[in-house]
Order: sequence, then structure tokens, then C-alpha cells
Amino acid sequence: MNYEIYYIESTVVSIIILLMLLFNAMRSADTQMHKRYLASCVCFESLYLIIDVIWTLTEDGPTRHIIVSNVLLYMIMNIMAYAMFQYSLSLQGRVCLLVSRIQLFMYIPAFINLVMIFTTPFTHLFFYVEDGRGLVTGPLYYLMISLAMVYLVAACLLWFLAAFLEDNYADRMLNVTRGLAYLPTIVSGILQSAFIHIPFVCFGIVISMLLLYMSSMSSYISLDPLTQINNRNQFRRHLGNKLRDNGNLALIIMDIDRFKSINDTYGHLEGDEALIRVAKALKIICSSNRSKYSISRYGGDEFVVLVYGTYDEAAKTCVQIQKTLSELGREANAEYSLTLSFGIACKGPDTSTIPSIFAAADKKLYVQKQIKHNART
Repeated sequence: MNYEIYYIESTVVSIIILLMLLFNAMRSADTQMHKRYLASCVCFESLYLIIDVIWTLTEDGPTRHIIVSNVLLYMIMNIMAYAMFQYSLSLQGRVCLLVSRIQLFMYIPAFINLVMIFTTPFTHLFFYVEDGRGLVTGPLYYLMISLAMVYLVAACLLWFLAAFLEDNYADRMLNVTRGLAYLPTIVSGILQSAFIHIPFVCFGIVISMLLLYMSSMSSYISLDPLTQINNRNQFRRHLGNKLRDNGNLALIIMDIDRFKSINDTYGHLEGDEALIRVAKALKIICSSNRSKYSISRYGGDEFVVLVYGTYDEAAKTCVQIQKTLSELGREANAEYSLTLSFGIACKGPDTSTIPSIFAAADKKLYVQKQIKHNART
């Protein structure tokens, strides 16, 4: 009975931590999509742990109660693993996989497992109850565990792949951290399948979710949640450091022409898509040489780019950005064309501080917008 008290206490504390984490996450500046998948993930994790407590209390009970609690426990285990996989995809921005036909193929391991778990009281393939021995593992018990683990291993590998493909050191380490975050749940699941009376899984789940949550919070400090590029605060810190360095430096300020009319005509969701498209164009142009550029969303429809080079290099970058943005619009079959206005200022004796170089670039931006406005009228 002593182990049961410890098991239940550990599980209840883990549930409380998960719910506190969810409460804090729901108050954050994260996107609604991420919050939805996180809520689903935490709800199924908590449900799994609650049924785990029930399993502990019914372990020495009637055979029917043991069978029912185990069937429910392992069914929820599969759904929980899939929910954690979905949350990983949402964090990686792989939303297309969550809403496309590909998702049907992702259901296959869970579907096979759920069917076999539901029928295992008759087939005894995964587990069964034997008089005098209690719960006994069947010949395919570890296959059941493996099919659930497929989702966690896949999430882990996708993060490591993203880290391998990432050029930026900070983003690469963030992806590695998120990949490692799934390991506690994987390892604890394997351990608990072998030592069923020790609450490994509740600790593994909590550690995994805390690591994912902390990595997300760290990215929100520096990233714009909509466009997933640097935010204003991160950019100003970076610009301040670069202004103190030697070497050429050019600041480009840009905003979307007639952005308000896009919101008014097509709605704010389409306005968000326009912002994401601009950010994508910046990534395409600037990711080819990350040591030369730094990009950010400064606020509203305003974006900024630091070019570690001359005025001519910055002007050439502006042309490339506009060209790429037009190509992305054609690929998306957009009902409107996106154009940008640019203002460029270079570091010099009169533009050696953040306010001064911004004021110079903003003045050039205003002049270009006035020229375009006069041409339309």
C-alpha cells in the first residue's frame, strides 16, 4: 500500500503542475493555434494521469475492473502521444500537415493500436488477467508501447532535422532543445513499461512539457509570434551592438503600401497573410547569407533589415525583396499585389545612435511614400 500512496501523490502533483503550465500559457502572447494544440496536449496528459491513478486503485480489484482500467489507460496513452506530436508540428509551423490528407496517414499507428487494445481482452495479445498473478503482459505488449512511442520519436527527430537545416546558431540550439524535450517522456515510458509500480511517466511528461514551455517562452522574448522573425526589442538590442562595431552598416525600414485598404477590403486574416508573405520574402533573400543580414518585424506593417554593407548593397537588397514578394504573391494566387516602400540610412557621424539612424531611414521612407501617393493622385 505504501507504493500506492507515493504513486498517487506523485501523479496528482504532476497534474497540478501541468494545469498551472496550461493556465500560464493561455495568458501568454502565443498564437491561438499553438494554445489550442497545447490545451489538447495537456488535457490528454492529465486524463492519462487520472486514469493511471484509477489503475493503481483497481490493481488488486475484480478482474473486470482491472481490464477496463488498463484498456482505458493504454487507449488514452496513444491519444496523448498523438496530441504531443500535433503540438510539436504546430510549434514547427507545419500546419499543412495538421489540415491535409497526410494527417490520415499519421493516424495509422494510433488506429492500429486502439483497435488492438480494444480487442485485447479477447485476444490477450497485449495483456490479460490471470488468477493468482494479476495483470500479465501479452506477447505483443511491447509492440503496443512502440506504436505509441512512434509519435514521440517522430517529433524528436523532426526537431533535430530542423536544427540540422537551420543556419542561425540560436535557432538551431532552440530546435535541439525542443527535440531533447521529448526524450524524458520516451525514456520514462520505456522504464514504466518494465517497472509498472514506479511513477516514471508522470515525471517524464512534466519534464518534457516544462522544457517545451520554457523554450517557447524564450523564443517569444525575441520572436514575433505571427511572422516568426525577430521582434522590435530583439532588433533594437542587435542594432545597438552593431552600431558600436566597426564596419559598414545600413538600415532598411519598409512598410506595406496601402496596408489598411487590404485589411478593410479582404479582412484582418488576409492582412495577417500579407504580413507573413513579407516576412517570407525577407527570409528568402536574407537567409542565403545570415552573416550579412538581420531581419525583424518592427511593428504593424513595418519591417526592418540590417545590412552589414554599403548603401548600394542595401538598395540592391530592396529590389530583390520586392521582386521575391511579387513572385510569392503570384504563387499564392493573391487577389491583390503587395508593394513596399523603403527608407535606407547608413551608419555615419550623424547616424551613430539608434534614434538618429532610425530617424534618417524613416525620413527616406516618408519621402518615397509621398512620391507614390502623389503619383496615384
